[in-house]
Amino acid sequence: MKHLKCPACSRRIGFWTFAKAITPNHLKCTGCHKTLRFDNTHVIWCWIFLIGLATGSTGYFLGMMNFLYLLIFTATTSEVIFFVIASQRGFKIEVKDV
Repeated sequence: MKHLKCPACSRRIGFWTFAKAITPNHLKCTGCHKTLRFDNTHVIWCWIFLIGLATGSTGYFLGMMNFLYLLIFTATTSEVIFFVIASQRGFKIEVKDV
């Protein structure tokens, strides 16, 4: 598996760093505290939409009728799946100019 690395300090970006970010556009390096962003954001949002749609519909058909549980299930599984895809595909990360 490839690892996501900060372009500023070359520190590895692990799952918990990724999980603390609200969206992939809110990543922050734990070493240098710079805000990071993915290079192809339109591709990222397409992946997130497709993963969210797949996990949400799976949860719905599995009988998770409570909307809050379905929302939490969709958000957490989407984030885990997206982290794995981003790591394996080697998505390029850049330092975000603030």
